[in-house]
Amino acid sequence: MKWRWLIGDCIDPALELTREQKREARRRALKMPRSWTRVALAAVLCSLIPTAPMLVGMGLISVLARAWKHATPAQAPLLMWLEDILIPGLMILWLVLLLIIPFCAISLMGWALRPGVRAALRSMGYETCGKCGYWLRDLPDNEGRCPECGAPREAMTDDEG
Repeated sequence: MKWRWLIGDCIDPALELTREQKREARRRALKMPRSWTRVALAAVLCSLIPTAPMLVGMGLISVLARAWKHATPAQAPLLMWLEDILIPGLMILWLVLLLIIPFCAISLMGWALRPGVRAALRSMGYETCGKCGYWLRDLPDNEGRCPECGAPREAMTDDEG
């Protein structure tokens, strides 16, 4: 099974780049200012994913604690049942979120760096589509669109290769 979609490897395998060339493309992408905006957004999203359910869970636990304080004997069985279900359920939810966070972080970082890597590949002399990353080799110059996604084809400038 290919995991490229998860780790965010947006470099077309047809390019047959060496590991050092791929590293160079990622290094150039990190130097681009717009990449850092997307990286910061990805970091904020990764921190919000586990935070929201945890805050809701803490709120429910505090409500349960206040209810225990003022409970009548008739309400005690219901509160015990809620305590037996709610707290273990929240713990399981938090553990699942902690397992999911690394995958979310990796895929969001791939999303954040994707446009920068594509621009870096163009600056390294590879004519790739700016939208999907498809290698536009051996296409006639009058071909105005990417055959993969249909995006308008941008002409390579002299400083791009």
